[in-house]
Amino acid sequence: MNSSTAYPDDVILVPGGYPFWQENLFLAANIVVIGVLYAWGVLRVRHTTGWKGAATVSFYSGLGTLLFAAIGPPMAWAHVFFWPHMVQHLLIMMIAVPLMVLGNPITLAIRASSPTLRRSLVQVLRSRP
Repeated sequence: MNSSTAYPDDVILVPGGYPFWQENLFLAANIVVIGVLYAWGVLRVRHTTGWKGAATVSFYSGLGTLLFAAIGPPMAWAHVFFWPHMVQHLLIMMIAVPLMVLGNPITLAIRASSPTLRRSLVQVLRSRP
């Protein structure tokens, strides 16, 4: 923690000492990797079976919302007030996840994978918990 404020050291402050952004490179890197994998799948599928642009826009909108909620101002302010923490919950559960689901990542993974990987993926998806 900073000695002069009640914020953790990884919170970026705007002039006046108010929190603006929470640095979390691990989470940001994972979201970028997921985005790159999705883009790879879209490029692979687009030429063979086609892929809806709306699904891609939806998926990346969900990723952006997740990134905003997880390391953006709601995360930085969650150390100060309770309501930004609840805004995070709402952004993730009510906006980010439905948008990502509308992006059909499992369908894309099945279409973009090789036949061997496709069989393994379908077997895992059909298995019991």
